[in-house]
Amino acid sequence: MWYVIQVLSGTEEDTLELLRKQISEELLRKCFVFYYEGMRKYSGEWHKQKKLLFPGYVFVITDQINDLYLALRNVRKLTRILGDRECFIPLVKQRLNSFAASAERSSWSACPWASSRTIG
Repeated sequence: MWYVIQVLSGTEEDTLELLRKQISEELLRKCFVFYYEGMRKYSGEWHKQKKLLFPGYVFVITDQINDLYLALRNVRKLTRILGDRECFIPLVKQRLNSFAASAERSSWSACPWASSRTIG
């Protein structure tokens, strides 16, 4: 299942690297962030720019969320896994589709792609 980890904005790539180094492949199948490319006009010209689609969030795929949670307590840049007071809440396909639709409605010409870090 997919889960979301909230991190300090600007530390997403550093957190991916820490996760890759500190968490076993057994607990964490993949971790990644999403980027998109857009065009901005400044100085009279169009420029392609790459930006984080969800600043402050790292996405993970795991089947062992409770064990992952315990392992993540040792990762210094981690803030928290999103959920409520009783459990962690996985992302569902419908939610991912709504994220993509939101990106398409933004002022950017969104072309989402993931910076995936396969563990192992």
